[in-house]
Amino acid sequence: MEQSGDGRNLRVKLNSSPREICAISYKYMSNKTRQTFETPEQLHAWLRVNHASETELWVNIFKKASGQPTVTWDDCVVAAIGWGWIEGPVRFAWVKLD
Repeated sequence: MEQSGDGRNLRVKLNSSPREICAISYKYMSNKTRQTFETPEQLHAWLRVNHASETELWVNIFKKASGQPTVTWDDCVVAAIGWGWIEGPVRFAWVKLD
């Protein structure tokens, strides 16, 4: 399993075990700053300020059973589309088109 020099792309060997894939994914994701938004309005406010300067956004989305106020996946998709960002690959990053 390899990671590119810019840290953005992960390349997995065909014979990598699920444990190896999880380990590199965790390592990659653990150094990312994550944001928590209780409402879609908070998410839109963050995007209003940061959409032109940031290249990705990692959002914590809590399960309903947690009782934690949170935006939903749908809220994030609508906001990303509204600000010219698109849904990223499987790792669920938001990637901005220029």
